[in-house]
Amino acid sequence: MRFRLFFELENKEMPLDYRRIFMSFIKKSFTEKDVSILKKYYNEKDSIQKHFSFGINFGKCKFENQKIKMENNKFFMVLSSFDNEFAINFYNSILNMKTQKFPLPNSNSMTLFNISLEKEKWINKNEIYFKIMSPVIIRKHEKKDNKDFYYTLDNKESINILKENIKYTLLKSEYNNLVKYVDNLKIDIVNFKKTIVLNYSAKIPVTLGVIKVKGNEMILDYLYKSGIGSKRSNGFGLVEIL
Repeated sequence: MRFRLFFELENKEMPLDYRRIFMSFIKKSFTEKDVSILKKYYNEKDSIQKHFSFGINFGKCKFENQKIKMENNKFFMVLSSFDNEFAINFYNSILNMKTQKFPLPNSNSMTLFNISLEKEKWINKNEIYFKIMSPVIIRKHEKKDNKDFYYTLDNKESINILKENIKYTLLKSEYNNLVKYVDNLKIDIVNFKKTIVLNYSAKIPVTLGVIKVKGNEMILDYLYKSGIGSKRSNGFGLVEIL
């Protein structure tokens, strides 16, 4: 399921490290609806795999040192979920947040004023062009040193690491039957852009652009609805079909 959420800002600016704000917004909506919903998807001790991604469209804006200056005080968020139970919980919870002022840094606030259900596209072929709507993170975790290394989607090694990211997400979930399709995915870059983003104050290299992905229709559908790469539920990896 795919939703579009429309917001209005009190002041036309947003912190550069803005994705954490929307994670807090989602968590607050679950807490206010039913704290058991929050605990189902977020646990401080154990990592719970989530099968959704989201992206924010600020329209025309200017990126400054620590903030984003916008031309308009209205913007929208798109959230896509492969997990229909999560999507229903999200929708029912987010309704309670409508018209509430949500506090932001620097005495600012944002208000959710509308929500719409987006029509999803049907995948009936084994080759899809995906436009990356929120940056794709490719992460390799070294257990020995407990360190993360980040890559961009411009070489064969990074594509193999991306496939491992997809497998990791699926293996610890009820969708582990899709793992068998991951190795056979063929990922080609059509349009590539590398940039650096802030995520919890960490500077991370990420990929934007257009990719062509060939593979089983079921795994393509999963990638379309859940997003691609690592940290998707942090606001990364949202894609749209061209």
